[in-house]
Amino acid sequence: MKTLLAINDLSIFDEAGLPLVRDISFSIVEGSALFLVGETGCGKTLISQAVAGTLPPRLTPRGSIPFRGRDLLKMPQKEREALWGRDIFLLPQEPFSALNPVLSVHRQVREIFSRVRGEKKSTSREKTHRLFASLGISREASFEEPRKLSGGMAQRALLATALASPAPLVLLDEPTKGLDSSSKESILLLIKSLLENRKTLLCITHDLSIPLEIGGDTGVLFGGLLVEFGKSRELLSHPSSPYTRGLLNALPERGLHPIPEELIQHMERAWNL
Repeated sequence: MKTLLAINDLSIFDEAGLPLVRDISFSIVEGSALFLVGETGCGKTLISQAVAGTLPPRLTPRGSIPFRGRDLLKMPQKEREALWGRDIFLLPQEPFSALNPVLSVHRQVREIFSRVRGEKKSTSREKTHRLFASLGISREASFEEPRKLSGGMAQRALLATALASPAPLVLLDEPTKGLDSSSKESILLLIKSLLENRKTLLCITHDLSIPLEIGGDTGVLFGGLLVEFGKSRELLSHPSSPYTRGLLNALPERGLHPIPEELIQHMERAWNL
C-alpha cells in the first residue's frame, strides 16, 4: 500500500535548544490508523502539531515530514495553511472550541460541501442531511448551535466535518477525552467510519482501549522518545517494554496500578532526560 505520510528523524527543540522530541520516525499508509500513546508531556501533541503546521513559533522542528511527495517542514507557512481542511484535517480535543459557536452545525458542514468541494447549494444541503442521518444526528439537532448539543453529539458533529472534508489525512487529538462509556462507544464507531470512508488517521490518545479496538499501528512515547512501535493489538497484548506494561497496568480495568517510580527513574537515566 502507498505511504501517505512519513515522519523521518523528527526532533523538536525549545528556544534554549533543548530537545522536547527526539529522532522520531514512522510512516502511515493510506487508509490506515496510527496511534501515539503515552503520558501527558511525552511529545504526542507536538508531533501532531509538527504535521499540522501549528507548532508554537518558539519551537523548532528538524528532520522531514513527507506528505504526498512534499516535505511539510520545508513548505512556507501560507502553503501549509492552504492544506488545512483540504488535505489535512485537525479534530481537536474540545469540539465546542473547534465548532463555530454562532452557526448551526448543519450550516458548518454544508459549507464544507459547497465552499471546499464546490458542490451546488441543493447538493450540499442533501449531502449534509444524509451525513447527519448516518451519524445519528437528528434533523432538529443539526440546526442547533453547538452550545446546545451534548458533548457526545458535538463530537459527532465535529466528525461530520471531517467526513465532509476531502482531506485524506485526519489528525485526532484525544477524541474520547471526558466522555462517558456510551459516548465513547459512539466515537469508536465514528472513528471506524472515518477508516471505512478511506481516511488516514493519526490519533493522539491516552486511552489504550482505542488502538486495541481499532487496530492499525501504535507508537508508545516517553520523554519525547519512541519506546516501541508495532501493530496495535500485538504490541498492546504482548508489549516488549516495561514502560508499556506499566501503562497497561495503570488502566482502570487492570486496577489503576501506578507506573513504578524506579522504572521511570531508570528510563530517565538511560536516556539522559
